[in-house]
Amino acid sequence: MKILGPLPVRRAWRVRPGRASPDISQTPVLEAIMLHERGDLQGSEDQCSKCRRGDGISPECVKMPGIYNGACSNCLLARTSDRPGSSSRPVRSYSAERRSISATISPSIPKEDLIAVWNLIAGVIATQPQECFTEDGSEPPGKKIEDAARLVARSADEWGHTIKEEESDPGKTPKTPSERSRLVRQATRIRETALQIANCARIWGEKLERKKSSSQLR
Repeated sequence: MKILGPLPVRRAWRVRPGRASPDISQTPVLEAIMLHERGDLQGSEDQCSKCRRGDGISPECVKMPGIYNGACSNCLLARTSDRPGSSSRPVRSYSAERRSISATISPSIPKEDLIAVWNLIAGVIATQPQECFTEDGSEPPGKKIEDAARLVARSADEWGHTIKEEESDPGKTPKTPSERSRLVRQATRIRETALQIANCARIWGEKLERKKSSSQLR
């Protein structure tokens, strides 16, 4: 996850219609989702046999050279469910904070963008050291979410610039103008949504801290 976390997000993860969403509180599941969001989309000839049969939980086969021996995100997710007695480091979901912050975000943000970026934020938080998950009050949850959201925004911004630069770089895989335009728009949407979440998390966290301070003075 430390390798995947800093890489730019290239697509939103989605579940095949009719399939149940996996438990993203499990670290191996988050790793597979992060690989899907950042890896290389495979053409029909390069897909694994599971994806060619349509057995993957996601309709897309995504791999990354040198990561997990070239296994795709669907195969990694299948391993997490097939592994008997598997255990993973517990990851705090921040579900209560997520609901409170989402309620303050502009309704103009598409729901699918909001869900996708929240998943990215969860992935960033999950890559932090173990001590970050102890409930010792060392860092307010609003600040932790804000920092993760700003990291997602920076990664999306860098991804957008990289796509634009590929046009003049002969060493890069060529993309059509329409494809470049679509990816740049996607990067912009991710960045704007992440910044909205970061700002709302900061305001929410400040209000929570003021409320705690006033209650302690009584």
